[in-house]
Amino acid sequence: GGVVYYTQNQAEVETEPEPVTTEEEVETVTPPAAQTQPNTQVNTQTRVNPTVLPIQILGPKQLYLQMKAEFGAVQTYADMEVYIRKYGSQSQVAKLAEAQNAPASFRESLVGLMKMSIPSAQEITTIQESIDGSTATLNVSSTKPNSVGTVTMVLENGQWKMEKESWTTRRN
Repeated sequence: GGVVYYTQNQAEVETEPEPVTTEEEVETVTPPAAQTQPNTQVNTQTRVNPTVLPIQILGPKQLYLQMKAEFGAVQTYADMEVYIRKYGSQSQVAKLAEAQNAPASFRESLVGLMKMSIPSAQEITTIQESIDGSTATLNVSSTKPNSVGTVTMVLENGQWKMEKESWTTRRN
């Protein structure tokens, strides 16, 4: 992990090569001189878009709708990484490490593939929620003809996280 040192209204962060922030909403840190906090730990594993609000404790259906709304802003693989770290289950976050070995062009192509194959928030028409203990299943339909989705969410540390989202086209 990195360490933040506060000196004269300025935060200096020792981290790995890429700049990283905590999971909370972060802007410029300028603590008053009287409230300096030496040796504050910073999580160097999670990248966060400063404009994204922290996750509220929502039910699976509400969280899915929030996720869909935020996915519209994902444009690059780096954006998708932030999105997965925020909403993905531990197994989804673990898959990010595997993707690091893939060529950058392949990682970027994943974003376009996901955007084409998964309906946007505006295209979702119905969501049926079923919760069984720490697993939730959402049966989702969209404006795309015969397109149906199944979303599996798991409860991790008191919050619902995306485990899997798959869409198929039913043949009539």
